[in-house]
Amino acid sequence: MSCFSLFRRVRLDSIPLLSQIRGMVGLCSAYPYRPCQAGPPPPNIRTPLLLSSPCTSAFTFSETPTPSVDGLRPLRDNAPHDQPPPLGLPSRNEQVTLSRTIVPPSVPTPDKGTPPLASARLAGQTLEALAELACGVPPSRDALHTPASDPDSIYRWLLALVLRLVFLLLADARPQSLTVLLDQLRLDASRSPDRMDQSFRAWPRLLQLAGAYDGAAPRMSDRVVLRVLEKLLLLDGMPVSYPALDAEHLGSVYERLIGLRPERAPETCIAVGKDHALVGLETLLALPGADRAQHVTNTAGAALPDNAAKALRNAANIETLVRALGRRLSPLTPRPVPRGGLVLRPADDRRRSGAHYTPRALTEPLVRMTLRPILENLGPHPDPDRILAIKLCDPAMGSGAFLIEACRQLGDELAQAYARHGRPSGVAAGGDIVPYARRQIAQHCLYGVDKDPVAVDLARLSLRLACGAPDDTLAFLDHAIRHGDSLGRLALESTAPVCDDGPVPGARPFFWYAEFPEVFAPRDPAMNDRSGFDAVVGNPPYLFGERRPPVLEPIYRLAAGQWDVCWLFLERTTSLLRDGGAAGLVLPDGILAREEPGVVREFVREHYGSVAADHAGTRFDAAVSVFLLGAGNRGSPTTTISYRSSKDGDADWVRVAVTPDPAQPWVPRRPAARPACRTGERLRLEDCAWVSRGEEIGKKALVQADSDRHPGLVEALAGAGVHALLSQPQPTGWVRNSEVRKDPAVYAAKKLVVVKTGRTLRVGIDRRGLVTLQSIYNVRPKTRQLPLEFLAALLASNAVNDAYVVPRTSGKDVFPQITQGMVGAIEFVQPTRELVIQVVARVRAIERQGGCPTPDAELERLVARLVT
Repeated sequence: MSCFSLFRRVRLDSIPLLSQIRGMVGLCSAYPYRPCQAGPPPPNIRTPLLLSSPCTSAFTFSETPTPSVDGLRPLRDNAPHDQPPPLGLPSRNEQVTLSRTIVPPSVPTPDKGTPPLASARLAGQTLEALAELACGVPPSRDALHTPASDPDSIYRWLLALVLRLVFLLLADARPQSLTVLLDQLRLDASRSPDRMDQSFRAWPRLLQLAGAYDGAAPRMSDRVVLRVLEKLLLLDGMPVSYPALDAEHLGSVYERLIGLRPERAPETCIAVGKDHALVGLETLLALPGADRAQHVTNTAGAALPDNAAKALRNAANIETLVRALGRRLSPLTPRPVPRGGLVLRPADDRRRSGAHYTPRALTEPLVRMTLRPILENLGPHPDPDRILAIKLCDPAMGSGAFLIEACRQLGDELAQAYARHGRPSGVAAGGDIVPYARRQIAQHCLYGVDKDPVAVDLARLSLRLACGAPDDTLAFLDHAIRHGDSLGRLALESTAPVCDDGPVPGARPFFWYAEFPEVFAPRDPAMNDRSGFDAVVGNPPYLFGERRPPVLEPIYRLAAGQWDVCWLFLERTTSLLRDGGAAGLVLPDGILAREEPGVVREFVREHYGSVAADHAGTRFDAAVSVFLLGAGNRGSPTTTISYRSSKDGDADWVRVAVTPDPAQPWVPRRPAARPACRTGERLRLEDCAWVSRGEEIGKKALVQADSDRHPGLVEALAGAGVHALLSQPQPTGWVRNSEVRKDPAVYAAKKLVVVKTGRTLRVGIDRRGLVTLQSIYNVRPKTRQLPLEFLAALLASNAVNDAYVVPRTSGKDVFPQITQGMVGAIEFVQPTRELVIQVVARVRAIERQGGCPTPDAELERLVARLVT
């Protein structure tokens, strides 16, 4: 099967023009080797190349000669003469077992779907392969064979090469050739292991197989190529058949590889810890042994156990230093990087950008939920033309996960329609109609937009794999899979220059009506039909708080107060749908019941006649709990929604009544367990205590350390550190003093700590002055008449939780979030002095016992009469 090049042919010496080329996939393109001798290249091998236009990012194909093996000789002649013999198969006297292509049991056929664990592990190994290439870049400018030796240019080239190799493996283009090259390198490593770093013969062969060879490419040793191929081709030592993976695997790889920035190493260094901080090994070696562990912790925030600190203290050279760091080494530097070498560091990764690659476990049910009413409106046996008239869009498509799933589902529907109404003339009798049907769906029905040009190119390639037609051009997708800022105004003008910044700084504005005129042209002018998409699906980015673009606030109704960017995508979806269209979005489940998103619930209630909410639970590596929203924009405002919780398996749908009150949650309510039992003079908690939130930092900022050995760190507490009720919480970790932005007096005072997440209040008594993170609320008494212990008993009681908290967190069916306003609004009856004394004595007794796992019966009896 012929392989296709993914990249535009351009030499690295033209890298200053790279900013004009759309997408990193198009940046560092195929570099066909140009022989040094005069005359045309040998015509004996011809490989189709996929070229990308710098202006339109339109992919076209051309036949370009690629060199024979003899054409690689000029680069070979530059190698040292003491290198091992040329790469070759073993002689008759050598016993070497070559790899065979085996599909591991953990990787099923495409129809079954790829297990997330297998795909995630392969994606992680692809990141390690990219890191191997980065570490293999020679530090010397002269050794790069290119005047464009800035880190960004080289990194883009390496990223493009890795993505290209993964695509070729998924398309089953040249896996056998790569496997043979891997076996040959293994054989050479067994013959002459000491010479693998001085041999450079495998690199041009790898680039030739990938269709990306150029004399300007960075030169890698055979050992680097061996490590890269092992990462890409093997899983647990077993060769992997990439075609058995889903097309979504390319998107999973993309998620791992983006969010990195390259830089030159200031000295011999290695990355350490979860933040991949660079530790200078020469500087570390020059320090006294007793100070080295302290230096690592201060630099990388990675505390070392005693045995590792001892090994670090006794290390005599760089090799033993690296060995002492052990498991704390980052995969971004698989080995020490010399001064001037290329190091990959985390930048604005996918999590901080608010976007996540959506697994098929979410795309499949959401697309099915969204398409069901649309297909039902077509009748029981629609003809192919009616199916091909469906228009579906993902306005934040990433690498195309939802479009791939829509291509599958609509392709299956179209294949059945062809079976009923007659096969198209272009498909042979008896041939498989499904690939043809999916191609037709991709060509006529699917639209997508993303502000990342790399994602746009990968979405096109992923659709190409999903269509099962790797040898076909997908230039017909260029008009429908586009780069731009989806949150721009719905402008009719088409004269705005594409280089202007959009509402999101740095993003290309996207004029929907001008870009997709066939979608927004009225379908029936006589009926004054509202145009637009039949369906809009997707998983929009979640950006709440300081990362929101404030420039969007004048454009959107929902951009007021405390808002999330995903709310704006929901509002934009409404404007993109035609009358009778359907929306399907993955949204954070706080929208279901929290107070701030009440305006979102009201917006959906007003604009959609039917609403379904499927709570899917915690997903993604950021531990975001989500639900699937399916809504149809027809009829009057809805009064009921369909709700179910599928996070623990299949569940039945139930009807939940909704009212115009934005505070009403969209989940079944739990009735209060206790009725009102007494009236009298009433107080609110905010009247007698200060309620504040902890530092706006997450658990990733925590450092595991010992304060006696590591000054400059303060004890910190996250929600997971509050275990037993009414006990002193243990520190979850340590944070640097520079991370503490709020008044230290808030933390130093004796206080209650209340966990933000939970179905009921989980309360601890902090007498140590812990710094709290954003998952904790701090409660401090304003008056001595209501001391700390009394307020602790009140908040931990069943009476308060059943009356004020449980009805608002809506039981176990929602990721429960307790708001600061909810805590401050808790009401109770003014207690007598004698009652306060009894409660305080009981709480102190519980503290001496180490707390209690559940509310104490005696405290419940004392406090219950104060809560109505």
